[in-house]
Amino acid sequence: MRARFIGLHSSDVGDLENWSPGQHFGVLALVFISPPDGRGQETFSVTVCSPPWFAEQMAHDEIRSGYHTIFMHEFSYPKLHAFVERAVHRIEAPTWPEVVERFSWFALPV
Repeated sequence: MRARFIGLHSSDVGDLENWSPGQHFGVLALVFISPPDGRGQETFSVTVCSPPWFAEQMAHDEIRSGYHTIFMHEFSYPKLHAFVERAVHRIEAPTWPEVVERFSWFALPV
């Protein structure tokens, strides 16, 4: 079984597809996936940020993981969309709960 990629959204930005933050940014994005039959959906969160934004956050934290984080030098919705879509399509498991569990390496279940 493979997940179907539904899309991306960010409550922080609103219109993520047309967002143009420059080279210093950090935003929480939601990833929506569903089973192949389209019944129901799961939501995951991931931080999308530039390396300088991440470095700035490190200045406030003693230690920080890059887990559930996507780094981009310059924000590009088409590139982000394609990257996340490829990640979703790489996950395969016998059952839907296992698909969700395996995808949680990439993004945090909400």
